[in-house]
Amino acid sequence: DELVVRTKGLDRVDLLVNNHPLHSEAVDRAAGFQKLTRTLPENWRSIEIAGLVGDTVRQRRRIGP
Repeated sequence: DELVVRTKGLDRVDLLVNNHPLHSEAVDRAAGFQKLTRTLPENWRSIEIAGLVGDTVRQRRRIGP
């Protein structure tokens, strides 16, 4: 499975799968919309996406139980 995340106005996007860190990526807040694509492990049950500005979480989404 593949996950696509579109961002705007964030500095960093953190991705957790099954409550474990999978990926963290810096993004350019001034660049407008950005698209991040990640391949998920076969055994994923839950995904949490956190969008940060500095050290502050500004957006959080959870998929799964």
